[in-house]
Amino acid sequence: MAIAIVPILGMTALAIDVGYLRNEQRLQQSAADSAALAGAAERAYPASAASPAAWITAARTDAASNGFTHDGTSTIVTVNNPPASGSYTASSTAVEVLVKVKHPGFFSGIFNKTSDWVTTRAVAHLTGNGAGCIVGLNPNALPYTIQVTGGSVNASACNIEDAGKWNFTGGTVTAAAIGVAGTITKSGGTYGAASAMSAAAPSDPCQSIAGCAYLSNSPPATTPCSPRSVSSGTVTLLPGIYCGLTISGGIVTLSPGLYVMTTSAFKISGGTVTGTGVTFYIAAGSSVDMTGGTKSLSAPSSGNTAGMLIYQVAANTTTAKLTGGAGAVCPGSTTVMSGIVYTPGALLNVTGGYWDPTAVIAGSLNVSGGGLTCMSSPVGSSQVARAVLVE
Repeated sequence: MAIAIVPILGMTALAIDVGYLRNEQRLQQSAADSAALAGAAERAYPASAASPAAWITAARTDAASNGFTHDGTSTIVTVNNPPASGSYTASSTAVEVLVKVKHPGFFSGIFNKTSDWVTTRAVAHLTGNGAGCIVGLNPNALPYTIQVTGGSVNASACNIEDAGKWNFTGGTVTAAAIGVAGTITKSGGTYGAASAMSAAAPSDPCQSIAGCAYLSNSPPATTPCSPRSVSSGTVTLLPGIYCGLTISGGIVTLSPGLYVMTTSAFKISGGTVTGTGVTFYIAAGSSVDMTGGTKSLSAPSSGNTAGMLIYQVAANTTTAKLTGGAGAVCPGSTTVMSGIVYTPGALLNVTGGYWDPTAVIAGSLNVSGGGLTCMSSPVGSSQVARAVLVE
């Protein structure tokens, strides 16, 4: 018995101490997982992205809430962005958390081993690209801010951001993430990669977009103006100030530049309209009404209004209508709207045809037919980026 007591105590130490460490390791791993998610979620916010203290604090606070408070001595919570190891070392939106804890030994003290270090690791990163390409700004103008009752919305490369009420009753919506600051209603329709979730309200991103900020801060003259109507023939139009521009037929080429619309609508109801490097400034008293025809319109790639296709002043609350025209789900669409559509004080109504602006920023958005397809230019905030565990 005297000889056997030593191995008996050794097996007891192994059974109790190792079992204890395994249990603590599981708790540590849960804490590391949760802390990595918290750090990545905080990393999504623009202000926090520029401040390591914010996401480090978020991760360590979360670890502490799970029983592992960083003290730098017996409990060390290390937070890295990007991760220091693994498959995401080049990712600026990935956060790595290592929880290292010194655990006391019990029976193993008999063998002069009083403590063990245990380290657990987790990595979380943001899904999508963390920014919105469809932004609804006004939660009070209508019973909804963004509404989809039919057709399709495809923003798989970026996010949908809703400052107020989300109403989804039909059609298909696909996005990297969908964030809603107010109520979420879904009574029909089909989600793609992500469903709507609660998120912080987006702000108007205009001032962070060079072309939009230029038009906002340096509005063009709106007088004198001339009305123009085209119904047939082959016509080339020049940039300028228009007291309304109506195109109902013919073949119309819009020369590159800024087209200022005032006192009456910019309306395309027929014909073939082509414009490369064009921006439409919709002043008070004017509106956008595209109901037919074949359109191929693209914003400037450089210059003061780079990226802006339609800019409607914030004080203009007249509904912008995209209600028809030839088109197919892109790629291969014959209704092309390459550029940002900006109607911050008004409803953008999409009821027919397929339209593919690179981004939409609207007071409110309604899609009931046709759709917005292949949105590709992130312009909004990153409040709706989702953090997921990857390691």
